[in-house]
Amino acid sequence: LLSAPREVLFGESLVYWGYTNEIIKENILRSGQLGLWDNQVGLGYSLLGHQGSQFYPPVWLSFFFSDQIIGIRFLALFHLILGGLACYYLLRVLRLNSFFSFFGGLLYILNTYVQSIVVNGFFAEIYNLPWMPLSIAFLWQALFNKKPLFAVLSGVAFSMQIFAMTQYSFLFNGILLGMLISFHFAYQLVTKKRGILKTTCEAATIGFILLATTV
Repeated sequence: LLSAPREVLFGESLVYWGYTNEIIKENILRSGQLGLWDNQVGLGYSLLGHQGSQFYPPVWLSFFFSDQIIGIRFLALFHLILGGLACYYLLRVLRLNSFFSFFGGLLYILNTYVQSIVVNGFFAEIYNLPWMPLSIAFLWQALFNKKPLFAVLSGVAFSMQIFAMTQYSFLFNGILLGMLISFHFAYQLVTKKRGILKTTCEAATIGFILLATTV
């Protein structure tokens, strides 16, 4: 991302993940036109309503760059750094010490899988890097540390995967969050000897806050 020649774009980003959309919009606006439809990509799609374009808030940061190639590289680097910090935070929530949390955060973003998705420009997976660990960390805080407001933050992180168009990651993340709520439910029943009604109400409340925020 930092050392490749300026002309190099990464995989899918060249085809339909941002660069092409931005160049088309910039050209039609400069010519005094408002383009509503692009019939050159696939079977055509709406430029203004394209799902993978501008509804994901971090993408707005790229608008500060006059060069969209640099903007796209910035988005990838931004999500890598944010993903490392998110993993560090998750490990700290799980009560690992600072050294191992830092090491785990580095391994989370410095591995062959992340290298492959960056080189191939799979932005759907790059965008997912920070939100999955954050949603899990926030939900853990809500459940095990009795901080229900963190369920709202978990819902926000969860919903970011919809805005980023990472639907399959959204589904996997939803399964993980459901498993975490189920684990907490069983943990409260078995180890804390709490009543099933109270435990059910607590899990249902946290789940409702999470889903309501996501929606």
